[in-house]
Amino acid sequence: MRIGAAVGPWWALAGFAAMMLEAIIRLSGHALHALQDPDLPTLLAYVFCVLGMVYAEGYRGFQQRFSPRFAERAHRIRTEPTLARVLLAPLYCMALFDAPRRRVVASWLLVAMIVLLIIIVRQFPQPWRGAVDAGVVAGLSYGLAATLYFSLRRLLSTAG
Repeated sequence: MRIGAAVGPWWALAGFAAMMLEAIIRLSGHALHALQDPDLPTLLAYVFCVLGMVYAEGYRGFQQRFSPRFAERAHRIRTEPTLARVLLAPLYCMALFDAPRRRVVASWLLVAMIVLLIIIVRQFPQPWRGAVDAGVVAGLSYGLAATLYFSLRRLLSTAG
C-alpha cells in the first residue's frame, strides 16, 4: 500500500480538479453567450450572481468548510491508506464514503441538491441562465483555488 499512500492524495487532488475544471469550462460558454448584447438588468444580474456565489459558494462553502476537510482527508490517504481510499480518492476526499455517517449523508444530500439545481437552472432562459452560470463559474473557480491551496499546503508540509 506504499504506492497508494504516495499516489492516492495526488490522485484525489487531480481527480477533483478535473471534475471542477470540466464544470467551469462547460458553464463558461453559457455565461459568456448571454453577455453578447447585455442590458442593465442583465449586467446587474451578473454582478449579483457572481458576487453572491463567490461569497456563498467560494468563501463560505469551499474556503471555510469543504477545502480544509478535503485537504485533511487527502493527507489521511497518505497516513492511513486503504484500497478503497486510494482507488476512489477524489470521492473519499469529498466525504462520500468512509466518514462519519452524518458527514456522508450531508455530502450525498449536497450532491443531490446540486444535481437538482442543475436541472432547474437549465430551464432558465438566457440571459438569466448565463448570469447564474457566471456566478457558479466564479464560485467553483474560487473553490478550486481554495482546495488546491489547502491541499497543497497540507500535502507538501508533510512530504518527505
